Formats: sequence, C-alpha cells, structure tokens
Amino acid sequence: MPMTELFNTVFEMKLHLLFVLSSDIGTPMSIDKMLATDFVAVYGKEFEISSSNLHGDNPYKYSEIPAKRDLIQSAIKEAVLDGFVDFLPSAEAGMVYRINFKGLDFCNSFHTSYANEYQILAHLALDYLSSKTESEISAFLNEKAITSIRKAVSQNE
Repeated sequence: MPMTELFNTVFEMKLHLLFVLSSDIGTPMSIDKMLATDFVAVYGKEFEISSSNLHGDNPYKYSEIPAKRDLIQSAIKEAVLDGFVDFLPSAEAGMVYRINFKGLDFCNSFHTSYANEYQILAHLALDYLSSKTESEISAFLNEKAITSIRKAVSQNE
C-alpha cells in the first residue's frame, strides 16, 4: 500500500480502534464510544488533553465524524475477521467489542512515534470521556459540532 493511501483508510481506522480498545483492556466498547474516543484523541487540543492536534488544525474537523463512522464500521468488521477483536451483545449499545490477546500482540508490534503518541492520547481521551454515558457523549459531540459550525459561519460573514 503506497504511503499516500495509508491515511483515512480502513487500515488506519483499524489501528486506531485497536489502540483505543487496548487502552482499556477488558472493557467492551460500542462503535459510538470508539468513534468519540478516536475523535477526542486525534483532536486533543480541542478538548484540552493535548497542546496540539495529532492530525493538525482543521476548522472543519467535525465534518469528519460521518466519514469516520463509515470507516469504523468497516474497520471493526476487519478486526473481528482478523481475530483481533471479539464482539458481544449488549442490551444498552446493541453490540460491543473487546480486544483479545491476538489484537494486543498486534498493537504491541507497533513501535513508531505516531503509534506511541496515539496510544497516550487514546488513554487521555478515555479518561476525558469516562464520566459521560453513551448518550451524553453523542450529545456532547453534537453540541461541539454545532458550536464549531456557528463559529466558522460567523467568521465568514
């Protein structure tokens, strides 16, 4: 896979999800929680968990959420088929996912500065979101998106 085809791909999202799941080993997570954790980790400056955003500053970052949701659906399927993640039924979230030992071994095989930084940010993002329920996380991200759009519109007027 050429380097230009690595970003914003199912493969990259699968790595992010595995790193997120490995940040809270044993705790099953819904797709929505993984999406929110990934978003907060990547845009840590926005949420005051980092001094910079892992993927740089982007005034339209919230518009990435629908595309990320599609990528996550495909990435989690791949992770399950690869045998890295187990899925479990959940009364509250429908389906939740948990990393297994094969997935942990795969995560531990990455020794790049990006992987290390992302894992640190994923831990911080999970801590940041830990006091919120699934519905509160969704409402919170929606409110932040609306605020961001209003700010962008007012700056363009």
